[in-house]
Amino acid sequence: MRTTPSATSRSLTRGAAAFANCGAGPTAQPALVVNLIPLLRSRKISVRQKFDAFLLLFIYCVPPILLSGIAADALLFYMGAIR
Repeated sequence: MRTTPSATSRSLTRGAAAFANCGAGPTAQPALVVNLIPLLRSRKISVRQKFDAFLLLFIYCVPPILLSGIAADALLFYMGAIR
């Protein structure tokens, strides 16, 4: 099946709009911050489910923690503290 240029253009426009609304950008809030308060206030789920959801949301904190550890390791290495 062939796609026409106008169909491709509409598809790209929809994709760009979806990306713009996904939360990425300079004013985006981290997913943990945005979802944690409503999660904890919810009365529809049990404490066990809230804890499980918190652990799932905490996954978003792993990259900054990992990058800060790598940066600290590099700094200590170049200062001569690690041989």
